[in-house]
Amino acid sequence: MESNAIRHITSSPFHPRTNGQAERFVQLVKKAIKSASGDSTCINKKLNSFLCKYRITPQGTTNESPSMLMYGRNIRTRLDIMKPDLATTVLCKQYGSKAKHCGNDIREFSEGDAVNTRDYRCNADKWTKGQIHSRTGPLSYKVDVNGTLWRRHVDQIVGTSNNQAADPIPVDITAETPFESSVNVPCPPDSNKECVKDTASSTPTPRQNPPRAGNKPDKLNL
Repeated sequence: MESNAIRHITSSPFHPRTNGQAERFVQLVKKAIKSASGDSTCINKKLNSFLCKYRITPQGTTNESPSMLMYGRNIRTRLDIMKPDLATTVLCKQYGSKAKHCGNDIREFSEGDAVNTRDYRCNADKWTKGQIHSRTGPLSYKVDVNGTLWRRHVDQIVGTSNNQAADPIPVDITAETPFESSVNVPCPPDSNKECVKDTASSTPTPRQNPPRAGNKPDKLNL
């Protein structure tokens, strides 16, 4: 106790009034159990109910509840259901931010959809078949893979059907891309038109900056 700076004060033997705070608490427990004698629940449930109410009630001396003094916060009770739900407000803000910045580009899934999810296990395939179990956020889902729930981001999920292989969605290279001018796409077999090859890669681009004049370094003549 000396090494941990604990001040241990003992009370006088056979004199309960010396430790009045503990005796007062014993009186409160006895009164609470006696008042709940008509209830058919077990004694443990009665005691837990009393302790929960006692720990959330502010004390007259400190004006703080025991849970606040112990944990720095109040424990959650059924009274918190009547208060505004902060989690729902945050979730609505997240969905609004997603719709504002991403628009309709974000893929969404429904419960029960067959999907391919990213598999990070060793010696396993890159994609594993699964089923959407629930949605946990604007961009996160729980995927049911053989009875095990995996938490995955929407970027780690690929939509699929029952007869589709577990591979990522193929990308059409003929679609318009910012680098379309540097890709040589072959002509259709029945086309009579000549292919127009990209000449930007074969023609050297002119130098935009003037050539730099190189000067010999000044060395010490030692």
